[in-house]
Amino acid sequence: MINRKHLRADPLALLAVALSAPASAQFMNRAVYLGFEEEGFRRDFRQDREYFVDRYAIIDQPPWWRGTPEAFHPFQNRLSLAGGSVSSDELSLESTVNLGVDVGRGVTVRANYLASEHQTTRFTRFAVGMDFRTSESSSFFFQLEGDAGKDRADGSLGVEFLRSDHGAHRLMFTAVDWSTGKSDVFEYDDKPYGVMLSGYRGRADGVRFLYDLGVQLPFQERLIGTGETFAMDRTIGLAEVRVPVSDEDELVLGFDGELNSKELRQPDAVSILREDGDVQRGRLRAEWWRRRDSGYDTSFGLWLHGIDEDYVRPNDPAETRRVRRREAMFTGRVRVPFNPTWSVEPYVIAGHVDLTDRLGGQTGELDFEGFQGQAGIPIRYTFSDFALVRLDLSMLLDLFAFGGGAVQVEARF
Repeated sequence: MINRKHLRADPLALLAVALSAPASAQFMNRAVYLGFEEEGFRRDFRQDREYFVDRYAIIDQPPWWRGTPEAFHPFQNRLSLAGGSVSSDELSLESTVNLGVDVGRGVTVRANYLASEHQTTRFTRFAVGMDFRTSESSSFFFQLEGDAGKDRADGSLGVEFLRSDHGAHRLMFTAVDWSTGKSDVFEYDDKPYGVMLSGYRGRADGVRFLYDLGVQLPFQERLIGTGETFAMDRTIGLAEVRVPVSDEDELVLGFDGELNSKELRQPDAVSILREDGDVQRGRLRAEWWRRRDSGYDTSFGLWLHGIDEDYVRPNDPAETRRVRRREAMFTGRVRVPFNPTWSVEPYVIAGHVDLTDRLGGQTGELDFEGFQGQAGIPIRYTFSDFALVRLDLSMLLDLFAFGGGAVQVEARF
C-alpha cells in the first residue's frame, strides 16, 4: 500500500496539514480522486516562475468584497467567477456556483459547480443533491457528482449542524466511483472514500472564520489492461479568520495547503515500484484592511508560499523530477470610488521567488531566483450590494511587460 512519507514533520507539511483558491468553504470535496485518466500521476499543467503571482492576482479578492457577514456566508446562493491569463496560451480559473431552491416540506434542492485546481490537474465538478431539514439547526443531505459515465460517479451523504443566522457546518462522506462494476478499464483493490468538513461562523462585531478540509482516504486501483496498481491519498484544506482591530481596521489571516502522496507499481509478483510521487504545498497570508466612510479602502499584506514536488522513478533516475518553490510576496490594494457604481481597485504584488525544477538531476529552464512583481488598475462596476464585475489588465513589474487580462464576477442571490 501507499508510502506515508508525507506525514514527516517538516514545516511545510505541518503548515499544509494545519489548513486552494480564494478562501471559501465548499459543498464539494476538492481532494477526492478524479480518475487516472483525468488527473494522471504527475502535474499535467505548467507552473512557470510567475505562475502564482499571476494566479493570486486573479483569484485573491480584496478584503472589502466579503467585509460583511452577509457576503462572508459561503453556503448561500452565490456565483463567484475568477479567470485570467497565466501564460500566452493558458488561463487559470477559480469559480463557484451554488444554487439551492426550497421546494417545501423542509426540502432544499441543490446544484453546485466548482472549477478549481490542485497540484495534479485543473478540474471541474458538478453536483446535484437534496437537503432534508430535521430541525431549525440541522439537516441531512445527499448529492451525486460526476458526468454521464457511471464508472466515475461519486455519491455523498452528510449532515449540516449548528446552523444559525451566524454560521453553519457541514460534514460529508463520499463513496468515490461507487458504481465501479460498470468499468472495463479499472477495478479497486481498496475502494476510495472521501471525507470533508467545512463551515463558517461569525457576527458583524466579532471574529469571523471559515474553513474547508477535504480528504481522499488511501485506496488502491488496478488497471485491468496492464495490471499496474495505483495508490493515492490526498488532503486539501483552507481557512480564513477575520479579526476586528478597531472600528476601521480588520486583520485577515488565511491558510491553504495540500498534501498528496501517490505510488504506481508494475504488475509483478513482488510488486516492483515504478514511480513514487509526493507533493506538499502551503501558503500563509496576512492582510491589514482599513475601511473609510469615504469609500477609499486600503489594505497591505504579506503571503509566504512553498511547494515541494518529488516524483521518483527508481528504475529510471533520468525521469526523476524534483520541484522546490519558495515565495515571499508583499501586497497593497486600494479602492477609489468615482460614484456608487464605478470605481478602480489598484493593486501591486511584489517580492522574491526561489524556484528549482530538476529532471534527472539536471538544471532546468525554470530554475530561477529573484524579484517578481505584478500591478494592475482594475475597473469595477457595482450592480448592487449583491453583485459586481471587475476587469483587469496587468503589468509584470520584473519584465515591464503586459501581464495579461482577468475578469472577476461576484453575485449573491
